[in-house]
Amino acid sequence: MKRNIKFYILGFAVVFYAIFLTGDALGQHTWARVFDAGNAYLIQPTSDGEYIAAGNRGNNIWVFKLDSSGTITWQNVYGDID
Repeated sequence: MKRNIKFYILGFAVVFYAIFLTGDALGQHTWARVFDAGNAYLIQPTSDGEYIAAGNRGNNIWVFKLDSSGTITWQNVYGDID
């Protein structure tokens, strides 16, 4: 099923919160999620209708996948980025 989401807002707060907000073609809010595990800097829709995101958790790279409702379905933390 192809979804018609037209915008994504990605933000972060000072104390390690990743914030995701999505909306439809009419600008209506569809879902929002806040994760207190780290900062996120990138979100990209995937071909299966989900999302891949990346950021950091402390000094580590954090990569995770969100389903179509914003629930984390997979995540991994890689190495020390110092």
